[in-house]
Amino acid sequence: MYLVHVTLFDPTNQPSDRINITRLKCLIMQNSSKIDVEHVVVHEQGSSVTVGLFVISPNLADAESAALAACRAALSNAPEFADHRIMRCEVPLFPGLRDDPFQGF
Repeated sequence: MYLVHVTLFDPTNQPSDRINITRLKCLIMQNSSKIDVEHVVVHEQGSSVTVGLFVISPNLADAESAALAACRAALSNAPEFADHRIMRCEVPLFPGLRDDPFQGF
């Protein structure tokens, strides 16, 4: 399983604007029927939004591609998200976890 972060940006976003997180999560889940998504989380950060998709995939590249496709489809099928742009789609890397990620536990 991979946690893929997709960062969305809305250039028209005003400080008072808030996205409908529940709607965005539902759209992404509906558009991920071809991939195995276990869970979706959404975090707002000013005018950007980070979507975390927990994707079951045989490899990293497929997980990132599948998450990107699900988010693209979700955004294109919802007029309220028409101004949002995908800025980044990647599995976050955690420095310092090279050899044994459980060392010290």
